Amino acid sequence: MFYQNAALGQGTNILSFNGEFVQYAADNVDHNTRTLDGHDTFHGMGMIAVVTPGTKHSRNVARHKVTPEEISTTGRVEIHPCWPRQVNMEIKYKDSVLVRAEDPTANLDIPWKTSLLFGTPRSSWSGLMQSVHQGRHQDKSSVLFLPTIDMNPSDVTCVSSTLHFVSEHAKQHGIANPIVTFDQPLWLKAFNIIQTEPAISELRKVIVRLGAFHAEMSFLGSIGHLMAGSDLREVLELIYAPNAVDHIMTGKAIARAVRAHLIVDAPLNALLYSEALEVPVLRPQHTGMMFHGVTIFYFFY
Repeated sequence: MFYQNAALGQGTNILSFNGEFVQYAADNVDHNTRTLDGHDTFHGMGMIAVVTPGTKHSRNVARHKVTPEEISTTGRVEIHPCWPRQVNMEIKYKDSVLVRAEDPTANLDIPWKTSLLFGTPRSSWSGLMQSVHQGRHQDKSSVLFLPTIDMNPSDVTCVSSTLHFVSEHAKQHGIANPIVTFDQPLWLKAFNIIQTEPAISELRKVIVRLGAFHAEMSFLGSIGHLMAGSDLREVLELIYAPNAVDHIMTGKAIARAVRAHLIVDAPLNALLYSEALEVPVLRPQHTGMMFHGVTIFYFFY
């Protein structure tokens, strides 16, 4: 009862909104997908609005009996039918603008990479960033849950309805150009819908953005494609199982791929800096012992 009253009291408005940065996101949402009979499952389009810095508010929640009709009215999403239209879509990238500015962290990675040559304690990259950066940072973001559309997310009508809702929601809060993030398949459909809209359409103001997860996945996959046949796979198979290396090379296993490339990057940079600085690389020494017919090696520096 409390959740229903709280949802009805807040609605879809961003409470205590004073022009903070708002980032919309929409993606597949599934609920109760593993029932025994396959019924009572849900697969639709979920939407959120991320506000940075987060908005804070305190208000009393009215207590009364909430009906399903009141909930559906508060979170109603107007459906905008859309039929796929053939369009010669061409993505053009503008020329990069080089801005000369003094960056005190430009060479920060050099002492981190050369630390392997001198045997000094070496933290991870995130640990180094936390130890050298000081100052005020943005407060924690707040997430506002927006209505869910009970349609197939891959349907262009569902994507079109999502864009119209985001556009109207942003307009109510005075946001001129709303930014909404999709994953790769939905992003392409959203981009196509916006490109086929008339010039005076409100959807033309919406900026669709490819999710960072898929951009990183594509980048890691390009590394695996370019380095095919360079024995990178054989090096990674010294640490990971062959099936895991397949997903690392294609960028599907994000966490493993990032760590694997950092592991390979460290000794390569150590060799390059060793030759440039004329500092010998510390060679690992090892000894072994027999245990049940298996030689166990101990590596130490």
